[in-house]
Amino acid sequence: MASTTPTSPAGLAVLRRLDYVPVDFTARTVSLDVSLRPGATTVAATTTFERLYTPAVGETAPRAVVLHRGDAAVQALVSIELNGAPLSYALTDKTLTFTPPGVDGFTLRVVTTVDAEANTSLEGLYKSGSAYCTQCEAEGFRNITFFQDRPDVMATYTVRLEADKATCPVLLSNGNLVGAGDLPDGRHWTQWVDPFPKPSYLFALVAGDLALHEDAFTTVSGKRVALRIYTEHRDAGRTWWAMEALKKSFAWDETAFGLEYDLELFNMRVGVQRRPRVRAVCSRLSGSATRQCSPRTRTRAPTPHLSVASNPPSLTLHTHARSPRTFQSQRGRV
Repeated sequence: MASTTPTSPAGLAVLRRLDYVPVDFTARTVSLDVSLRPGATTVAATTTFERLYTPAVGETAPRAVVLHRGDAAVQALVSIELNGAPLSYALTDKTLTFTPPGVDGFTLRVVTTVDAEANTSLEGLYKSGSAYCTQCEAEGFRNITFFQDRPDVMATYTVRLEADKATCPVLLSNGNLVGAGDLPDGRHWTQWVDPFPKPSYLFALVAGDLALHEDAFTTVSGKRVALRIYTEHRDAGRTWWAMEALKKSFAWDETAFGLEYDLELFNMRVGVQRRPRVRAVCSRLSGSATRQCSPRTRTRAPTPHLSVASNPPSLTLHTHARSPRTFQSQRGRV
């Protein structure tokens, strides 16, 4: 009888759904303070955790917490504290493991440095053209900070971004913009709050010198949503078709699914990435790698098939293309 044991290419682990085990402690809120600097971006992540399990009868020792870590070539651990005190931990090339005190919850602060310019994998935080970008789906967030980088861990995010104002006048992340200002030495900051819990693979960040195409959409209840598409300056003026597709997707969600957009702002970063495939640069700060954003430069007639799929917690717009030189976009809800 033939074996039913799953196999995989050499060097790749077999992951089976039947082996799934939920986490014992889960992240609930994440506060990220990201200071963007060439070669050494500092990321301070403060995360609150909640215990999910009920100790078994006679179980007195607390269970361990496992965080995923990224590529050591682009990420370095600076410090880690639990409830404000130094933490003992075990570190491997893929994980950081520690045992929290026997409490229902705790706060963990992890400080890392990331070399975005050296990150040629395009997973996590990297530099593309004039802009810093993120690609966290499916396991890129661990290249930004040590975290439970798995889709069943849902948390709300508050993000503060800081960068040089001359080279990065645009600072974007998920959610609503709640603050901004100037800093000494020609730097500036923005702060973003996303009130909806999301997995880490939907985290998004964009910072750079980008051109802006702005419009608006009025929802079925009369709320005005600002729509902003950012692109490289050389591509300014080529995003009008992308904007029209975006507005039609908002209308489709309302008429087909009864879903109204729930934030005040929708940002999209559009650009040609270093790898020639469609990428969701951001979510809710949405983004894509596109061959083009205007139908006038198509090599074929417009593709008639436009589909929009929407159900919480994800929203995806796909413009199906017959040619690799036609417009393609992907965006996700965070």
